[in-house]
Amino acid sequence: MKTYQKTLISVLIGLISFPVIALGSSFTVSLIQGKTPAEAVQILAEQMDILIGRVETVEVKQNEQEQITSDIQSIVNQQQNIIDQQRQTIENQQSLIDREKACRKANELLIEIKEACGITPFPGMDECITKRINWYTETNNPFEINSANRLKELKSQYLELRQNCNSLSQ
Repeated sequence: MKTYQKTLISVLIGLISFPVIALGSSFTVSLIQGKTPAEAVQILAEQMDILIGRVETVEVKQNEQEQITSDIQSIVNQQQNIIDQQRQTIENQQSLIDREKACRKANELLIEIKEACGITPFPGMDECITKRINWYTETNNPFEINSANRLKELKSQYLELRQNCNSLSQ
């Protein structure tokens, strides 16, 4: 915007200073050519009228340019608002997708835990793990301790996913 203003000021100075210099020399030339001072002043007045017309044209063009610039800025602001709204919508949708993934994975882990427990009806994770550990101690069967350790890992993953699922829904 500053460059535009500097350019406009330079053009205005050029449009004003050049004709003023020309008018002064025109007045002098008129006197040299044998015109009377009244005739020289008349010529100078006609040239001033032309100059004033040019300045008025420049002012009108400047106002038109300012209006165009204002309109463009308004359009840019509207487009930025639309972009911001779309970005927010995308973020909301991504949040819903992340929540859905976390919930789905938590449900899959719960099913896997129930299947790995091997006790029907499912007594709950903690009870299942406790029973597996007790069976290991009673039978000294390495399968039971591996099963209990696997259930602990699955429980940890399940609880983390369930927490993500619940926190994303709020």
